[in-house]
Amino acid sequence: MRSWGEELWDSFEKVDSKFSSRIKYNENVIKFIKDKNQLDSDYAKNIKNLVSRNQKITPKPEFSTDECFFGWLTEMENIANQYEMIVESVQKTCIARLQSHTTEMTKHKNESRLEHKNWVKMMENLDSNQEKAKQNWAKKLKDYDKAKAMFDKADSDQHVTKADVEKARQNSHHKRQMAEDAKNEYSRCLVEFNKQQHDHHIRLIPDLLNTSQRLALENGNCFREVVKNYCVAERSFRPLIAKCIDDVDQKTEYVNANADSDTVVEMTKTGYSRPDDKTFEDMENPPKESGKKTLRGLGFGLFKKTESKPVQEDMSHLPPQQRKRQLLKMRQKLIDEMEKDTKEINSLKKMSSVKNFGDGGQVQQKINEATNRLNTKSQRLRQINEWLNETEIALNGKLKTDYEHESEHASAEVSKYDYNQMDTSGSGQFSEQSGSQMDVSRNSGYRDSFEDESLEGPVATCLYNFQEAGEGCITVNMGESLCITEEDNGDGWTKCSTYSH
Repeated sequence: MRSWGEELWDSFEKVDSKFSSRIKYNENVIKFIKDKNQLDSDYAKNIKNLVSRNQKITPKPEFSTDECFFGWLTEMENIANQYEMIVESVQKTCIARLQSHTTEMTKHKNESRLEHKNWVKMMENLDSNQEKAKQNWAKKLKDYDKAKAMFDKADSDQHVTKADVEKARQNSHHKRQMAEDAKNEYSRCLVEFNKQQHDHHIRLIPDLLNTSQRLALENGNCFREVVKNYCVAERSFRPLIAKCIDDVDQKTEYVNANADSDTVVEMTKTGYSRPDDKTFEDMENPPKESGKKTLRGLGFGLFKKTESKPVQEDMSHLPPQQRKRQLLKMRQKLIDEMEKDTKEINSLKKMSSVKNFGDGGQVQQKINEATNRLNTKSQRLRQINEWLNETEIALNGKLKTDYEHESEHASAEVSKYDYNQMDTSGSGQFSEQSGSQMDVSRNSGYRDSFEDESLEGPVATCLYNFQEAGEGCITVNMGESLCITEEDNGDGWTKCSTYSH
């Protein structure tokens, strides 16, 4: 590689101009990356705003197309997040890196310019001094020549006294000494000038130019690194963006036009019967009015504008089919809540069985509160079942499905985690003492199937020895396998056993 310090020793200004142009070029590149980053950031922000607006104005998903669109919105928000990650990565690995190197180049440019400027000023002073010293020497030399000529003339003239000759001789000698001093001063100034000029062209300028060359080389490597980092940032997140797009494409597979069509029927069907045909009325022999006037509300109601009715607790303000639909939702939600309360009671009972696990009085209070909630919801479930039976009769003219009978099975399903909680005497109340009143014949099959349920094979291996420290613990050895006998029901406890137990 050719050296700037050796080959461009006399081209500092040109090198400085080229160096400054690279700094300006870096600044333009930094601005470009920042603008690109701003575009990506604005794109991500606009996408998020667009998604947010559509999520607010789009109704609750009812059809498969709605679910697909909401999934699309979610994935678009994920894509926006990926663009934000790209912006952050580019900011750290590209902009900051190039800015740091450009700052170093700018600092060197300013320092080298200042140093070169000071040297130029110093050399101008030295050159001026040596020029003045040379002119002074020339002047002193002329004065000496003139004094010497006067001395020679006086010395050869017999009419001049010895005193005048001596005076001329001393003046000539003095002028000669002054010329010699001026010569020495000129020589000293010239040596100083040459020394500084040599030092500048041999050491200072090459050092500055070599530093500029080093920074220029680093600038090229830095630029290549920045571009590569940008490509890495783009590539690293593009698969995630492609994955989001693939997820959107996959969601289209779940669009079911037939199911959506059935959903319209399910959501809007009233359950009313079609109106009967109007009978021919003989106006020649009009029937006698009985004083009562009957309106066929069902028939005319189909062609009237539906007026909003106040919402009733039993959903009686809705058509029969829609009433049944809403009551079934209420019923299922209530059963889920009862199952959650039952799990909570069982978990609290497990906690109370461990003596060192908190205050037993507080645990019992929570058990009572959960039991009261369960009793209230059980009564509510019976009421909903009665309304469902009414709706079933209104739709079919008879009771095809006895929801009160189904509620018993639902309650049994809810209480499957503790068979000593449900009172089957007909009161619908749950208590800790109701186990003796349970209908064993109705639940024995389910109990057997539950007790026989277990996971096949070991599920864990002990990493170290453990000695049982109290009730509810077992001793295990390192390398021993454990089997799950009862899964965690929400209380943080899992029952397990070793093969030896």
